Amino acid sequence: MSDNFSNYCKDKFENHIAKFSSTELSPRLHHDFLQRGKVALTVELNNPFISELYKANKKFNISYVDILNTQIQIFQLKRTDRLEERLNNICCRVSQKYRTTHRSGNKRVNLNMGSSKIAIYETELENVLGLSIKISKFEASNVELVARCKKLHNELCQEMKIKSRTEKTFILLQDEANVLRQENEDLLKIKNIIEQHSITRNNGKTVDELEKSQRYVKLTSLKSVTEKALWFAESYGLTPKSVTFQSKTGETTKFQLDESDQYIEQDVLRMKEILFLLDKFAIGDQAYHELAVMTNDLPKFYLVKNFRDKLSEKIILERTPGNVPGAFVCFRDELIIAIRNFIQSIPEENTPSKFRVKISGDGTKVSRISNYVVMSFVLVDEDKSMSQLHQTTLAIIKCSENYENLQKALHPLFYEINELYKVKQHNR
Repeated sequence: MSDNFSNYCKDKFENHIAKFSSTELSPRLHHDFLQRGKVALTVELNNPFISELYKANKKFNISYVDILNTQIQIFQLKRTDRLEERLNNICCRVSQKYRTTHRSGNKRVNLNMGSSKIAIYETELENVLGLSIKISKFEASNVELVARCKKLHNELCQEMKIKSRTEKTFILLQDEANVLRQENEDLLKIKNIIEQHSITRNNGKTVDELEKSQRYVKLTSLKSVTEKALWFAESYGLTPKSVTFQSKTGETTKFQLDESDQYIEQDVLRMKEILFLLDKFAIGDQAYHELAVMTNDLPKFYLVKNFRDKLSEKIILERTPGNVPGAFVCFRDELIIAIRNFIQSIPEENTPSKFRVKISGDGTKVSRISNYVVMSFVLVDEDKSMSQLHQTTLAIIKCSENYENLQKALHPLFYEINELYKVKQHNR
């Protein structure tokens, strides 16, 4: 039992110990009860003890017999329904008097002097020898548990010491790893410097002697060598942005060194023009390859293909769901790009606090059996017209302009637009 109950018993039952007798019988014991067995003894309980017994039962939810056994040292009672019911009736009756008619005065004094007797059958007494054997077994088990707990405690202490040593070792290894990482970074810088200095001389033809289709490769190599040769500029806190060369014939070539794109500025425009013509007139890769082989004025096919792949990497296209062919781009990303470009095109003091976006969709009939639906958006600006040049395409699908097709094919795009609209409503 809990320590709280033990303290309660010591405080409440110390001055109300019950009286026990083996000769007297309860005056309330009916003659028929004597036929159920031999009465071993009679327990006499004074009323204050009965009152405290009732309170302990209600407070700790422990049976009356178990509470009574805590106050008996000579013998122990079995927990039977008869004893529990008999004690419950007596406790309820006496406690009711304490709470109502005998709360003070002479009635209270007379009630405190009263008592109740309970007959105990031999069958309701516990076998003390059996209980002693059980207690001995419990004590032996307790000794084993104490030894086991002590062993586990020692093992826990050892594990804690190992953990502490492991943590210290981990910190040391982490410091060593940081030192090695710093050394690797220093070695990498030295390696880069060595590579930057390892510039070889051009032993081939000059740029003027090359055909136009071969110049691109040579100039690209020259740009890479130029970037290596100018490594020392960063030690002065300067970053070269561009370099201009002039050939013997007077032709100038300019490199943009700050661009991540490794194509030469004067060739980028030409590549875009070629790709525009290939797309406009539906010229295939094999056809362009044959043209590039037959003439020396066109860049090689692999150069055009690499440039096209680099442009495609900048645009993330996703296929529309369903059986309708089409593609769409991320509305959030395109909107951020459009707002950034708009802010860069106006003075900083004229930057608006909010932007108005117009989203539109238009169906186009390309042929007798082909229909396309184009979704686009534009930033509404009163100073600029909302022409096709200022609009950004979000999706193109090949289908008729009806609700079912648009609902299924453009579901991801509509969902993203609605999510942004919810964010706007939430921030208001």
